[in-house]
Amino acid sequence: MKYQKLEDITSTYQPNIRAEDGIQQRDRWSGLYEGVLVPFGFLFALFLAFLIVMLIRY
Repeated sequence: MKYQKLEDITSTYQPNIRAEDGIQQRDRWSGLYEGVLVPFGFLFALFLAFLIVMLIRY
């Protein structure tokens, strides 16, 4: 049986894939999406929420 490091498994978690399929290779866009777009989207959502609260309050 071939053992793999834990960090290899946790970075590619996909709930729809069976264990028998093995680890799927991630494409480069998923790294860009998870590393850049998600954090910036979260910050943008916080900015919009703050802006809406400020507009309603004043």
